[in-house]
Amino acid sequence: MYRRDLPEQMTESANDNISRHLGRIFRKARRRKSLSQNSLSEAANINNSYYCSIERGTVNLTVRKFISICGGLEVQPEDVMRELRCFLEGKEDYHDD
Repeated sequence: MYRRDLPEQMTESANDNISRHLGRIFRKARRRKSLSQNSLSEAANINNSYYCSIERGTVNLTVRKFISICGGLEVQPEDVMRELRCFLEGKEDYHDD
């Protein structure tokens, strides 16, 4: 679903905030599976230092890399996006562990 009330052009700090939270979502999922950053980056076929930057929220992902990471984590992209959307909407059931 498309959220129509988000501004057309988000500010740089809002984009950074999204990247940070997406990184936290990936980190949480990786830890749940007891994977190291290195083993996940290998499974997702991306450079380990780049993956570390993703978890820190310092880079913006391409769709291709997003899908690769979801595949390495064996999670559905929709589930990751649902969790990110909860954060964006400020839902109370969102937990940033």
